[in-house]
Amino acid sequence: MYNFDRGIKYFSNADVPPPQPHAISGYETVVSHTYGLLGYLMETKWLKPKVMGLDEATLGKRKVDVVHTLLKDDVEGFLSEDLYIDFSIDRKTHLAVRVRYSRMKFGEKGSWNEITVSGYVDVNGIKVPLDETIEGVTGRISVQLNVNYDEGLFSKPPSIAAGPEAWRVKKSR
Repeated sequence: MYNFDRGIKYFSNADVPPPQPHAISGYETVVSHTYGLLGYLMETKWLKPKVMGLDEATLGKRKVDVVHTLLKDDVEGFLSEDLYIDFSIDRKTHLAVRVRYSRMKFGEKGSWNEITVSGYVDVNGIKVPLDETIEGVTGRISVQLNVNYDEGLFSKPPSIAAGPEAWRVKKSR
C-alpha cells in the first residue's frame, strides 16, 4: 500500500509479522510503482505521460490511433528507468483498446509488455474496461473510482486476518 500524498507505505502478507508503516524512499517513485494501472488510467494526479508522437494502425479490423508517450523516472544518483507507453485508441469509441509499455534501463528499451482491454462499462461517469488480456490470458478487472477508505490504513495497517476489505470505511449501523 502506497500513499504518495503522505509519503507512507507498508507491505502485508501472511509470511511476515503485522505490517508497520514506513517512509517511501527517495528512489521509489510513482512511475516505478505503476504496475498494471496504465491499462485503466492513462493519466492520474501522479502519472502524467508526455506525448512523444502519434501513429495510425490497424488492430484486427479496427482502425486505431497510437499515442506514443513517455513517463520520466529520474532519481538523483540512479540511472533513469523511463517508461515508454503506447496507447492504442479506438477511432470510433475514443477508448483505449491496447496499452504497450517498455522500461528504459541502461540506455536501452527493454521488451514490450502488452495489455488488451475490452468490455467497457460506466463507473461514476467514467468508462473503464471489464476485461484485460495479457499474454493470451483474459481476466476480469474490478475498477472502483473515488472510493472512501479508512484513513487509518497508513497509521495502523490492518492485519492479514482482517481480510481483503479491511481498507474500506467501516459502515455504521
